[in-house]
Formats: sequence, structure tokens, C-alpha cells
Amino acid sequence: MIDPSVLQAALDAVVVVQTGDAYCAGAGVRSGDGFVIVTAYHCVANGGRPHVRWRDGHHEVGTVVARSPGDDLALVTVPSADRPALEVRGAVAVQGEEAWGLGHPFGLLAGGKLAGLLEWSVSRGVVSASGGHLVQTDAALNPGNSGGPLVDAEGRLIGVVSRKLRADNLAFVSTAANVDALLAQRAERDAAGKPGAVGPALGGSYGLGLVLAAEQRTWVGAEAWVDVRDRLVVTGAVGVAPAEAWAGHGTLDVALRQRIGRGTLTAVVDVGPQLGWSGAADPGGAWLDGRLDPALGGRVGFNHLALGAWWHPVGGAVGVTVGLDWPGKLGVF
Repeated sequence: MIDPSVLQAALDAVVVVQTGDAYCAGAGVRSGDGFVIVTAYHCVANGGRPHVRWRDGHHEVGTVVARSPGDDLALVTVPSADRPALEVRGAVAVQGEEAWGLGHPFGLLAGGKLAGLLEWSVSRGVVSASGGHLVQTDAALNPGNSGGPLVDAEGRLIGVVSRKLRADNLAFVSTAANVDALLAQRAERDAAGKPGAVGPALGGSYGLGLVLAAEQRTWVGAEAWVDVRDRLVVTGAVGVAPAEAWAGHGTLDVALRQRIGRGTLTAVVDVGPQLGWSGAADPGGAWLDGRLDPALGGRVGFNHLALGAWWHPVGGAVGVTVGLDWPGKLGVF
């Protein structure tokens, strides 16, 4: 068990981190003589300035100064330097030891009869398994815990809450070793005379999908995408159209993304231009009817399903796409 006074001291180091519609947690830690807030990268990936609120009600605006999209970690500096901080645990998490998740589950609902109940909340579990970059825990973690700390019985940071499977009490945290590595990386950059805010980076999500498109012909294909800081999304697709003469298709679109909601209720809206190509083959294998086909439009994605509509100014046709995205079993919140 954790001593109540240790638990309260750990909660004092926990903050609310809001960046746009992202409502997350974070925790103060010390690196050398400096102070910084560690949170999940996906909580600040939209590129906005993070607004930080402490347990005593103090508000301030932070700056993202380091990030590791692969480990889902980010460091945020704030004007205040004399704030409660957690010790980053040096030892590897031990399977079966007790652990406590600190954060703000569904904190956006913390009003009315729920006031004071959903923020700076505590859940208890165990370290279910410990890997090289992630620790699995059965502590009950929900949207709003993301970016918050998982601590041991001495109030030390075991890891930062990152993601969960779409199942009960099956969550993952980025390890304290990852946090130490990012703190060291930032210290090296500062020592080299390159302090300050970081710029955009590839990250957020990537994956594969199937797409069914109804345009001049109905075609079926596969697509791949990558996004930059959860805002700029580049998607490419290739496919074929079964017909009397087989036809090949390809598209490349660049869209701005807006994310709506959090957790399993998250939807995304992508809007932008598309450049397509299509060509048919004759029985001898020669390509016929090859042409470029610009379009404007976008897609709405929810969970694994994406619906798109594209207007083709050349010819005035409207194309409709239905996409099924994979992977998606691991969801950040």
C-alpha cells in the first residue's frame, strides 16, 4: 500500500494539460537543476500551446521543448520552476508490484454532482507485465488519464500513461527509462546551445486500409497514410477496377486534419486536394486512357471506418469512397 501522505504529495505534482480539445494529465519532474512537465506526445501533437493547470488552481501556458513520438512522450516547460515534482524511478518495474494511476479520468465532465470527483483521481492496480518500452497495468485508466503518471508505493514515476487496448483494464505506460532518455536528450541539446521549442515532426499515426471507390468506375484498392503532428495528413492509394479491360488507379491527397472528441469517441475530419491517375490496359498489356485527375474533398473517419467524397472539376464528377482502416486495436486516449 501507499502511504496517504506520499500519495497526496504525488498528486500535487500532477497537472491538467489542455491543448485544443485534448484534455490530458501530466506530471512535474526534475532533470538536474531544471524542472519540466512530462506528458504523452499525442496530447500535444496538434501543435498548439499547452495550457497547464495545477491542483492549487494555478494556470500557466507551457512550451513543448522535447518530444519522442515513438515512445509517446513530450516535455513541456512552464514559467514556474518551484513546483512539486516526482522522482523518476531508476529501477525497472517489477511484475506483480502495486501501482497507482494518477490523472483526470473523463475530467471534462467534472462539474455539477461530479465536481471534485474526476480530476486528481487515483486508481490502483499492479504491474501486469514489463517490456523494453512499455509497462502493462490493470489499473483502471480512462480518457483524461493519458499523459499522467503511474507511480509506485514510494510515489516514484514508473511511467507515463500512453494507450490501452479496447478492453477492460488493459493499459500501457511509456517507461521511466524512456522518460530518462528524453530528459537526457534535452539536456544534451541545451548543452550544445540549442534550447527552446521544437518544430513539427512526423508522428501521430500511420497505417494501411482498404478503400472502395465509386467514380467513373468502381474500384477496390489499398491505401497508406502518415500524418504530421496530427494536423497534416498525406494519403496514397492504389487499386484496380474489374471490367472488360482491367483498369489501374492511384491517388495522392494532402489534407488538413481536425480531431473531434477523445478516446473511443474520437472522429477525424480531413479536407484537402487530391491528385488521381487512372489508366486501362488492352488485352495486349498496353496502357490506354491514362490521365491525371485532380479533385477536392475529404473524408470523415470514426474508429476503423472512413467515408470520403471528392469533387472532380474536370468533368464535374463526384467520387465517393468507403475505407476500412487497419491497424487500430491500440488506441491512445
